[in-house]
Amino acid sequence: MKKVLTDLTWVVLQLSAVIAAFIGVLLAGNGNGYWVFFIVLTSVLTFLAITRATKLAE
Repeated sequence: MKKVLTDLTWVVLQLSAVIAAFIGVLLAGNGNGYWVFFIVLTSVLTFLAITRATKLAE
């Protein structure tokens, strides 16, 4: 687990997913149609982060 938490790529992926989700929620609240892109981007980044964490934990 410590190996995963110290991996810079994993941290960047997780942080990017959180920021994209925040932007998506803000855009949805303002009625902007681009919020869908950011929510899909959040899903993709989360998937990539989980895949990387699984490889590092093995």
